[in-house]
Amino acid sequence: TTNVDLSTGNVFTINLGSNITTLNLTNPAIGTYLIKLVQDATGARTISFPAAWKWAGGIAPTLTTTANKLDIVTLVYDGTTYYATIVKNF
Repeated sequence: TTNVDLSTGNVFTINLGSNITTLNLTNPAIGTYLIKLVQDATGARTISFPAAWKWAGGIAPTLTTTANKLDIVTLVYDGTTYYATIVKNF
């Protein structure tokens, strides 16, 4: 389980040293958030995104699993719903 307190900023980095089966976001405010998901030197780490997120295209993505690569998730929160997009393979 990984917890992200959104009241502490708008840009977050999660270093993936293992798979994340639960991602909890707490204390959201209406706005935009960026989450950098960084693979470690091993790579092949995965994440289970919250089911309530609404993804562009309607399907939660699969992360880039190459060692030391990163993906960036953009979340727009309107007070009720998280709208999510991803840019992959940096």
